Amino acid sequence: MIVSVKKLKLNNGSNVISNSNMEETFVLLDEYLVYGLTFTPNSNYAQIYHNNNLISVPMSLFEIIDDRVSKYWVIKQNEEGTIFLWPEEFFKEYFHDDLSEGVSEIVRTFKNVQEKMNLESTEEDK
Repeated sequence: MIVSVKKLKLNNGSNVISNSNMEETFVLLDEYLVYGLTFTPNSNYAQIYHNNNLISVPMSLFEIIDDRVSKYWVIKQNEEGTIFLWPEEFFKEYFHDDLSEGVSEIVRTFKNVQEKMNLESTEEDK
């Protein structure tokens, strides 16, 4: 799945939506490969790799320009009812924290996932 930035900021109202203001981060119309999706009661999030960080960004900020979902995603649900469509590797405890902190094993794991998903995203429909 590939998305394009269509908005830089959301009006949250009374909802708590993480990363709802990306004015300092994104540029309109930039495109990103989505590494996973998270569905919470308040919002739906795309896992985007930006500036060497894997971040959750509200899907409402994006337009889907390639709707093919990754064959590497698996679905899981936590006790609070949040649903995750992520590569299996992302479910390792503290994966996101370790990636942000540059833990070499996790960085290698992410780079492997990134390479597979980049290749997949450039394949033509079969």
